[in-house]
Amino acid sequence: MYSEFVKLLTVRAQQQICSSVLQTRNLCAFAVLALAVALTGCGGGGAANAPAAPANVTLLVQDAPAGGIAEFNIDLTGASLKGAGGQTLSLGNSPETLEIRHLGLSPTVALHGSATETNTYSSLALTFANPQLTVVNSQGKVIRVTAQSAPSARLASSSISVPLTATVGARDHLGVMLEFDLQHSVSTDANGNYVITPVVQATVLSNSTPIGLEGALAVVSGLYFNGSNVLSQVPINTLGQGGPAPQVFQAQLLDSSQSVAVTVDSSTILDPAIGQFSNLHLGQVIYLSANFQNDGTFLAKSIGTGPASLSQRYQGLVTGVHQNSSGQPAFDVVVQN
Repeated sequence: MYSEFVKLLTVRAQQQICSSVLQTRNLCAFAVLALAVALTGCGGGGAANAPAAPANVTLLVQDAPAGGIAEFNIDLTGASLKGAGGQTLSLGNSPETLEIRHLGLSPTVALHGSATETNTYSSLALTFANPQLTVVNSQGKVIRVTAQSAPSARLASSSISVPLTATVGARDHLGVMLEFDLQHSVSTDANGNYVITPVVQATVLSNSTPIGLEGALAVVSGLYFNGSNVLSQVPINTLGQGGPAPQVFQAQLLDSSQSVAVTVDSSTILDPAIGQFSNLHLGQVIYLSANFQNDGTFLAKSIGTGPASLSQRYQGLVTGVHQNSSGQPAFDVVVQN
């Protein structure tokens, strides 16, 4: 019965189900259940600082399908490109907590980095910590597994080296997709404890194979400006009103807290509730579908209206559907983020 219920849904606050624009873009394949729960650190309105100099390395991550695992959190504590000659390019050493399970539907941006000189690299070093997962056991019971629980979860190794051939320099932008194979990363020992051995592949991205965000929840977080070089900033109310194309804004992804530059052009589909680009405002919550570009930006395919408040939504995996005591439909949900 579990397989019949494990479906990702997208449901809006105030019982809104994806706008007609998002439906036409086939973005209603999963649902974010919008119920009243408190979230913190989601950002807000007000003035934003000018965008910093853009990074020239972007690390994205996605997950291969995994059965029986309803949620999987792990800290990505470090990432760096390594060269055969000993050269190293750090992409970050601050822990980034990722929920991997939902990334089987759409990737997210894990880290950004900057290279000041041209080098060729042969591998990607990754370090992890603090795995936590929610699983459905053989009796259909949902259990939470941590380092302190019984059964417990532990890393077999906290660091891995992923083969990758890539050249990056100050004038280039490198996009790398990490494929986290969750199904083959999790095993159990003789005592029923969960052992995590991260199985990851890395691929250099190109425009020939569009890869990007699908229905990602994000907050408009940066000033609008013309062009990808961040040289000609314009007021928000001039966006889409005759300025040079492409036009760009910053959005903070809610599932990883990373900010991305989003370009919009004449092919971008807007939710009718937004109307026109000039109606977007700082702090606004949106659903974003966009393809990664070679210059490190994301070209928006569609922009939809998100929930009015982030305290009224969460995303999770539906593990059961039943009737409550009043005869109304009810869901059992494992919250992912």
